[in-house]
This record gives sequence, structure tokens and C-alpha cells, in this order.
Amino acid sequence: MNEVFATRPAATICQYQRQRFDHALLSSVRGLHTDQLGAETEANVQGGGSGLSLTALPDGTGLHIDGEADLATRAALHAALSALDAEVVHLRLAGLRFIDAGCLTEIMALAQPPRHLVLHDPPRIMQRMMDLMWPGNAVEKWSP
Repeated sequence: MNEVFATRPAATICQYQRQRFDHALLSSVRGLHTDQLGAETEANVQGGGSGLSLTALPDGTGLHIDGEADLATRAALHAALSALDAEVVHLRLAGLRFIDAGCLTEIMALAQPPRHLVLHDPPRIMQRMMDLMWPGNAVEKWSP
């Protein structure tokens, strides 16, 4: 696949349930990806990837999202995002190590008018996923 993508303007998004595969296989496959959203720790891969931390910002306008946002943590992410009542929502993502398309869809639902979504330090691969899945999105991105 790397040869195909090296000569064409295309990208793919790989999705799989990490808890269904052993650590050795995941480690070998991870090396094949040329652009990925961080590396999972061994404990998280073996534990099914359930490490997500959601902390409300002191002013109530958003969240710090750290860890892995995937099928195992999507309900918690949905609940935390649904509880936000600000017109301008800030998500601080510097500690986000993994996000699947379903969790990204939960986040992008916040970008619907009249709300405005501001992502602080979004990982580069997350930005690429957003551009592929929501071209021309109006999400504001802040990076250092």
C-alpha cells in the first residue's frame, strides 16, 4: 500500500479493535503505518485501550482530552461532550494519543451552528482525518 500511496494523492484511515489482536501483531503492524496518531503503551494495547481522561476546563467552556478515544471509551466521551453548554467549545488535545473515526465524529458534532469549536493542539493525523471526512470544516485549530 505504501507504494500505491507514494505515487497518488490519497490517504486511508485504518480502523480495527485493538483488543482483538495480540501485542506482537499490533507492534509489527504499527511499524507499517507512515502517519499515525501516537503510539499506544503496552499496557493500553493489552488492556483493550480503555485509557481516556476527560477533565472539564475551569471556566466550563470545554475539556482536556487525554489518552485514547475509541470504541471502548466512546460512551464516556459522548456523555462529557453532551454536558458542555458553551457556545464556543474549547477542547485541549495535547495528550490525545489515539482517536478513531467514531470518536472524531462525536467531536465534530460540536461544530454545528450556533456552536463554534476550537481545538487546541490537535494531533496532525486528527487534522488530516477532519480534512478528509469534513472538507472545508469551520473548526478553529490552535497549535503551539
